[in-house]
Amino acid sequence: MLMKIRTLFQWFYLRFVHTSVIFFLIAAAVIFSDLSFRWMNQLGPDSLKDAGQEVAGAGLIFAGIALAYYIFRTLLVFIRNNNAVAYPWLNHGIKGGVPLLRSIHPTIGILALAVLMLHGYIESYKLNDLALNIATISGIITLTILFCIGLLGFLLYRDPKSMFIRSIHRLAAFVLVCSFAVHRAIVFLAAS
Repeated sequence: MLMKIRTLFQWFYLRFVHTSVIFFLIAAAVIFSDLSFRWMNQLGPDSLKDAGQEVAGAGLIFAGIALAYYIFRTLLVFIRNNNAVAYPWLNHGIKGGVPLLRSIHPTIGILALAVLMLHGYIESYKLNDLALNIATISGIITLTILFCIGLLGFLLYRDPKSMFIRSIHRLAAFVLVCSFAVHRAIVFLAAS
């Protein structure tokens, strides 16, 4: 049964990646069209604030799902290497969840990048004359780290056996989590 599920996920893998790349290109097209036509100016500041928060929430969910693959895979490797006795349902759930998360990891990662790129663009409408504040700078840094993770993921797709790129990809994910925590703290303190 597990082999049938893996085969199904492998079949969907390329279709998911293509879909997420198309979504990324649509997000980029929305940003570039707004740069030309400024259609977001028609929305009020409260609408922009709500839209920015909703898009950030969706991006956070996508990034969390992409990160869940690393967490579950680490748990699975730990259980295998240490012959750890876990609850049978937990062990079975992790073994079944890792192939699922592995198949959607690239797609969800690209979607997270696209959605958070839109979030950054929507939030840029709040700036007056492009005056950068600390929350915006921390968001740009976080988005840049996420973009680097995506680039490293693409390099891993091209060379899946490169343990160096894989370790840098994981390290960058850890740095992303730390950067996001700093960004959230700054945004929270700025709102207070």
